[in-house]
Amino acid sequence: MDEVKVTFTIKNDDTDISFESFEEISDPTVLKQLKEKFATWSKQVRKAAAEHLVKEQLGDEKAKQITIGFEK
Repeated sequence: MDEVKVTFTIKNDDTDISFESFEEISDPTVLKQLKEKFATWSKQVRKAAAEHLVKEQLGDEKAKQITIGFEK
């Protein structure tokens, strides 16, 4: 499989910030906010993937009986 280059761009009123990795961000406040957003997004994606897997493996009715959660 070919390697994929991902670039993130944050748009705000004054300027756009583009980066490929967190190491490129020098502002500690922006870096902290981004890491928090990505952690939240990552949890949401993992939960959705787990819910999808349960639904696929057990069917809709059984999946409705299961609650999936993540803890630190």
